[in-house]
Amino acid sequence: MKPSLRITIVYGVLVAFALVLVVKAAQVQLLEHDQWARRAVNQHTAEASLPAPRGAIEDATGVTLARSRELIRLSFALDVMKDRRGLYRALLKVGVPPNRARPVLDRKRKWYDLRERFQPSDVVAIRQMPGVRTAAAG
Repeated sequence: MKPSLRITIVYGVLVAFALVLVVKAAQVQLLEHDQWARRAVNQHTAEASLPAPRGAIEDATGVTLARSRELIRLSFALDVMKDRRGLYRALLKVGVPPNRARPVLDRKRKWYDLRERFQPSDVVAIRQMPGVRTAAAG
């Protein structure tokens, strides 16, 4: 049984598509490796400007109704952390649930971002540890 022309064309298109994917993967992994590695490093070390804090909200008599609070997020370069157990205990102390703090103990992880937001004064000890990065929480 001889395959029809349509099926031959479909097979040809699929083979050509597969070849294009293999060539593109080889280009990215072999030829552009250094460029992509630099971009990855820059994503973790780029600096960002902090927006100015809003002022206090006051009523007509000057009584403060609400104040702005600066909140930060914490990220950890775990491959440079010396005391991961100490970091874990410190995170529990500031109220991070154990299941959210546990990934800092995983030796396979190199980076970890916490979703929680903190007042800078609450996490002074953690911020002084090597490998801890802070970012403004918007």
